[in-house]
Amino acid sequence: MIRSLPAAKCVLLLPILFCLGFCLGQPTRMFAQDPTGALRGTIEDTSGARVAGATIEVRAIGRSLVREAAADQRGEFRFDLLPPGEYQVTANSAGFAPAHSDVSVVISSVRELAITMLPAPIRQTVTVNRQVSSITAEPIDAASATLQSVITAKDLETVPLAHRSFANIAYLAPGTEPVEPSDPTKARITAVSFGGSSGLNVELSVDGGDNSDDYIGGFLQNISPDAIQEFAVRTAQEDADTGRTTAGSVVISTKRGTDMWHGDAAFYERAAALNARYPIENPAPD
Repeated sequence: MIRSLPAAKCVLLLPILFCLGFCLGQPTRMFAQDPTGALRGTIEDTSGARVAGATIEVRAIGRSLVREAAADQRGEFRFDLLPPGEYQVTANSAGFAPAHSDVSVVISSVRELAITMLPAPIRQTVTVNRQVSSITAEPIDAASATLQSVITAKDLETVPLAHRSFANIAYLAPGTEPVEPSDPTKARITAVSFGGSSGLNVELSVDGGDNSDDYIGGFLQNISPDAIQEFAVRTAQEDADTGRTTAGSVVISTKRGTDMWHGDAAFYERAAALNARYPIENPAPD
């Protein structure tokens, strides 16, 4: 037996059902920045002709991450969502000797790679030597309209950092400079100014998660430079994954474990005896 609801209860349920249907029908908005990189390239023979269908293997150096794909009919390949780091790319195809190339994948960028394969009877391995990535030798990313600078692990290890704040190295990117935070509760966090701004209109993400202060702007919390793999400083023409900012953005990727045991040690000292004499408090000759 089916019982109908009273008319008064039906009237009360209509607004609830309407709101529920409206919420379910709306797309979910997600603000996330991509903390990974990408690699794309071409496979050619010695004459410059493309090698179609070659098997491409990308192996992370020092880690167990391995990705495989096949080149298309034009001899092109692409790997997305690669964590930043060092990789070895191996190409195999019938009638050719295996070719190897080392490449560094950086955060929020697409790296170009061209591999030349030699005929199989030669039995040689082609190895492309490279230098460790650094902002001082960072190539222009022609595959993206985003204007950005990537601070790599080499930069974080070799450039002295005042107050152990990674933001003090972000000013290596053109158009930026470190500024003091406006929040007194964040005295140890240095903000980044874009184009002379206050540093409060900066979008910051860590491994794709939002790390911006929604109340006063700027960084929500400081990240130890020992935990950062690298980070990108975007100054203009942000990608679709960057929003809610009128200045620039900082995209951080943290370090991941490897197959080798390792550790870091650091010592920082600021001796008062090495400071310049303050003539008011300590006049000459004392």
